[in-house]
Amino acid sequence: MRTMTGKKIRYPLEQWGASGRGDWVFTVAHPSGLVGAHARLIDRALRDAERVDYCIYAPRVTATRTPFGLEAEESSCGVCVTDHRFIISRNLHREGSPPTVSSIDFNDILWCHLGSAMLLSWLSLVYIQEGGVQRRTILFGSNGKHHFEKALRVYKKQCRSFGISDDTVCPSSPGRFLHSVSNKVHRNYLKTLITSNEMCMLSFPAHYIWGFTNAKRFMRGREPQAYTASKATVLLTTKALLLARDAAEETIRIRVDVLNISLDKIRSVDVEYVSHGECRAEKIHILFNREAKDAHMDILLLCSDDAVMQCVNTIRQLRAEN
Repeated sequence: MRTMTGKKIRYPLEQWGASGRGDWVFTVAHPSGLVGAHARLIDRALRDAERVDYCIYAPRVTATRTPFGLEAEESSCGVCVTDHRFIISRNLHREGSPPTVSSIDFNDILWCHLGSAMLLSWLSLVYIQEGGVQRRTILFGSNGKHHFEKALRVYKKQCRSFGISDDTVCPSSPGRFLHSVSNKVHRNYLKTLITSNEMCMLSFPAHYIWGFTNAKRFMRGREPQAYTASKATVLLTTKALLLARDAAEETIRIRVDVLNISLDKIRSVDVEYVSHGECRAEKIHILFNREAKDAHMDILLLCSDDAVMQCVNTIRQLRAEN
């Protein structure tokens, strides 16, 4: 067993969880308290003097895909959030596939997703590693969603906060500001990702366009409106651009994915207009401050007034003043 400051580290649950099945996502104070191979893998990955802020065990779930297209192999996972990175262990519980551990530095993360669809929830991190854009997705039971919400807040507390001197956009406390968000479901999802040192700046409802489709022409001389869209809410804070969106398929079930892009990772942002038949949408084109292939993002929205342009101009101003 590894020793630290003269004391042996014990792994009391190392022999548990051979199947990776379980009913609950839970947290422990130190990686040594994790189940199965996750305890030893993450504990050995810790560096000297590295602080452990949060540690989660997530048993395997049978799903391998979310309604938003995010995919992951069926596995149990351990997630340790330190003062500067995520350490993630994975066990496929499959012969010939030994457990693995990897780490993602906070500075390398471009954006992240957190969402749920009934009993299934997910955390997905998009980051730069080995010169390219990588993605790590963890699927878990929705009873543990609040643990992963806190893990993201721990990460966001390390992200830079931006101030603004323009009186036309006054930062407001989250409690007061989020009350004005009309979509109650989106509001509840968004507020769980706001940190204690984060202020809200502006928000607006929109429709998120998933893609255009080719529809048959029923009337000569007119192009049909052929696109797939879902309800969305955009929120700009002093730390991040957040987007809560419903799944593309119409359903009575609640299925929401929240996108979080930290402002300190954005190099530039522009608005482009995309036309498809009678549909004229606004595309937010984001370039990130890390040099890597595909280090960009496009968000296609339908909304009223000049909300998108105001949001983009505010981000530009925040970047310019800081």
